Amino acid sequence: MVSRFEKSQTISEKYEPSEPHFYLGVLGVHPSIQGKRAGLALIEAYCDLSERDPVSAGTFLETAERKNLGFYQRCGFRLLGQGELEFKKPLWCLYRSKSVRGVS
Repeated sequence: MVSRFEKSQTISEKYEPSEPHFYLGVLGVHPSIQGKRAGLALIEAYCDLSERDPVSAGTFLETAERKNLGFYQRCGFRLLGQGELEFKKPLWCLYRSKSVRGVS
C-alpha cells in the first residue's frame, strides 16, 4: 500500500518546477489572529528569502485544503496542477515566481 506521503511526493514531483526554488512546507496561523494578515506577513517574509537568493526562481507549495487556494492565489501563487490522495482527497500544487507580490 502506498502511503499518503508517497502519494504526495508523486504528485509534487509531477508539478514541481525544475529550476531551483524554495519549498514552503507547513504554514499555520493561530485562529485568534486569522484574518489579521498574519498569514500574508509570514508568506511574504518567506518569499522574500527566495527573492534574495540569486539561485532561486520562486517558491513552491502544496495544500490539501480547498479553502486555502484563494488565500495562496491572493498571495501571488498560481495553480500548477492537482492530484488525488487517499479517499479522493485533493492535493493542489502552487508556485510563486520571483517578483510577484500578494495583495497589500
